[in-house]
Amino acid sequence: MSNWLKIANLFRTTSNAARQKSHVVRLSPKQIERYKARYKAKTEGDLWSATLFSFARKHSLRDGNGEILEDGLIFCRMENNLPKDGSLRTARDLIIKGDGARGARNSLHGSLNHAVGFNGLYSWSDSKYSYMIPLKKIPNLVGGTPVDLFTHGSVRIPPGTVIVRQNKEIPAGRYKVVNAKLIDEFKDLRGVKVIETSQKPHSVSKQIITKLGYEAQEEGMLIGWGDHVDKTFLKFLNKKGLVPAAHCNTPNSKCEQMIEFIFNRAHFDRSWEVVQDGKVIFSYKDEYSKLVPYLEELSKKYNYPLDFDVRKLQTIILESATPKEAANRIRTELKYCSSVPDFLSVDEEAMIKQSKMIVGSANRICRKVDDMAVDMVTGKTDIYLTAPALAEEIKSVKLTEM
Repeated sequence: MSNWLKIANLFRTTSNAARQKSHVVRLSPKQIERYKARYKAKTEGDLWSATLFSFARKHSLRDGNGEILEDGLIFCRMENNLPKDGSLRTARDLIIKGDGARGARNSLHGSLNHAVGFNGLYSWSDSKYSYMIPLKKIPNLVGGTPVDLFTHGSVRIPPGTVIVRQNKEIPAGRYKVVNAKLIDEFKDLRGVKVIETSQKPHSVSKQIITKLGYEAQEEGMLIGWGDHVDKTFLKFLNKKGLVPAAHCNTPNSKCEQMIEFIFNRAHFDRSWEVVQDGKVIFSYKDEYSKLVPYLEELSKKYNYPLDFDVRKLQTIILESATPKEAANRIRTELKYCSSVPDFLSVDEEAMIKQSKMIVGSANRICRKVDDMAVDMVTGKTDIYLTAPALAEEIKSVKLTEM
């Protein structure tokens, strides 16, 4: 007798009389096939099995008038870090040095209804985890765009979150769904599911978002879904009282960018000035010292409080003879360090190789890797200032050519 017939023969009638007679119910071939299919789905984790995603429900992205619904939005955060004390941490909460200095960045970023794409500088395709959080469950949102929505501060992982991670033991094309509390790394989380897949989380994000009942969107890079400005999204932000601006244009981000670029120039032992033919053609110190009134005005415009002492930062910049001196004072007096922990391990050879590819010629090179470092506040780089023709060539290259 086959194993399946043995399983089938274990099913008995539920009446007491039948039990007393030890009456065995014989199942028809069709019934046996049905039980086989059900058993297989539960044990092997069929990708499309209703038993795996029974917790999901449909979340409409828009109402009958085409307006965006908050219930239809899911915040996707690509991340290499595990939660700490039940939270996803910003650099300020995560990077804490022995001297008490913290990472400057105090925001957490994610994309809506898709995994973030390559932005011209960074790629998240190899991230270890994808955290998918219903947007309505994030209380400290500030604003942004569909490809880069950001918070102020860390985010406590709420019930309803789904965490996606790779498990190469899972058969190709199948998922495994587990309650987070049953996994050591996530045991402090409640109401959270962990989905394991043989593929990297980024590559299966669209399928999982759809399976969770949301409407997956095409990834954008700079502006919005598919890089089309969606006026209904701007309307949604305004209705929620959120900032309708990219993070890089917010006052706290400008402060972060100044600090990061000062640490960048300090690392390469560069001066405040850019010199060409013996003449100073640009001074980062002069440009930065003018920014404080603008940042304070920007903070009022967006109703987004500054969490940097910008007046103190301005004083440090004005009084420091070099970026290195400024970086040391920022670290000791403001207690901030770079938010890029692996900055010192930059593969300079790889960066130079990339710069060759950007300008499209193996015989031309952007001298040093730090020539390419962009100051996101002024929009300048040393190479843009000293080699405008080459800069224009770099500027004209499409990102897909990289």
